[in-house]
Amino acid sequence: MLTKEKLKEAKRQVEKVETPGWGEGAFVYVVKLSGTLLDRVQELTEKHNEEGDPKTNGKRSDIRFLGEMCVALTSDADGKPWLTSDDVPTLLDQDWVTLEQCVEAGLAFNNMTDDSMDEVKEKLKKNQRDKHG
Repeated sequence: MLTKEKLKEAKRQVEKVETPGWGEGAFVYVVKLSGTLLDRVQELTEKHNEEGDPKTNGKRSDIRFLGEMCVALTSDADGKPWLTSDDVPTLLDQDWVTLEQCVEAGLAFNNMTDDSMDEVKEKLKKNQRDKHG
């Protein structure tokens, strides 16, 4: 039987992603999102879609968004965060194609394709409608 202690000790699943754009033999781990990290990803996505930036015609910088998403979607080999928002400028100084590759791999590892995200959003809207009559 699963105990609270065993649950707290459980490692989240990770997947190794080769990142040759960041050096020979380089790689990162993408992680299965916890509820906390999923909340962070949703928050980043909403902020990206709503927050205006004069340099990008009312859209938040896509590159900064990728950096923030990379922080949320990557981990060490044990599934623990290895980057913080303080590391975003360092990520932005790196090859952006590789940065985008890491984010896409993390989203795919978490089954977060455009279609699946639309499906989740629709379910959330339905739940809100059901709650409020």
